[in-house]
Amino acid sequence: MAELEVKLGLNPEALERWRQRMHHADARSERFVARYFNTPSGHLARAGISLRLRSEGRRWVQTVKVQEQLSVQRYEHEVAVEAEPGREPLLDLNLHAGTEAGKCLAAALGDHLAQLSEQYASDEERLHHVFPAGAGGAVEVALDVGEVRANTAREALAELELELKQGPPEALFDMASQTMEAGGLRRAVERHARSSAAHTGTRRAHGIRSSNLRTPAAQSWPRGSQRVESKHRPALTTPPQQVQPGPGYLRQRH
Repeated sequence: MAELEVKLGLNPEALERWRQRMHHADARSERFVARYFNTPSGHLARAGISLRLRSEGRRWVQTVKVQEQLSVQRYEHEVAVEAEPGREPLLDLNLHAGTEAGKCLAAALGDHLAQLSEQYASDEERLHHVFPAGAGGAVEVALDVGEVRANTAREALAELELELKQGPPEALFDMASQTMEAGGLRRAVERHARSSAAHTGTRRAHGIRSSNLRTPAAQSWPRGSQRVESKHRPALTTPPQQVQPGPGYLRQRH
């Protein structure tokens, strides 16, 4: 099933405006802590791929997202992973084997699997609520506020995501247009593109299982079995920096 969404960055004024709107809508609140993986030379980012492990409340989710160049199509594969109490789960690439996203991941990494490491992390609070839209539609609005970190480098995060849940695409476009007209918006930077701008170093990521996920040449990747050490990331209070308004970012996922 295709999904259609618009993702925008917010300046402080727009952020406060949407905080108030979400508060009055009694929006649901969640905290997400995510770890993003790539090679130091950025093989995945160049291919438009994001690979992450994310803590969502009491569960962990492993996700691969692939944004095709010059297209609004996006491949995404997400799967829940188990972790021992108080510990982070292993990154298991086998979970994406056989999927379109997994094939893109294998092709992008090639024989560089051994270089795969955690490049940066994000810690954010999400407020989300489904709003009625025109033409009998419904749009879920998610407000993400937090921080992207890599070693000592930090970058504020303030994003608004609009996803069509019901109705024709025009319902989403109309809400996005109204949101843009209010001002204080810019194109959101994709997470896989943040690594080159935010990090000043990397932390080696062990605990990668990959023996069953194969490259296009049907070559198996080496097995890893060590576990990534758990690292506590406190709640964030740093406000986003002032940004300039700009165009939105439209994407379609399968």
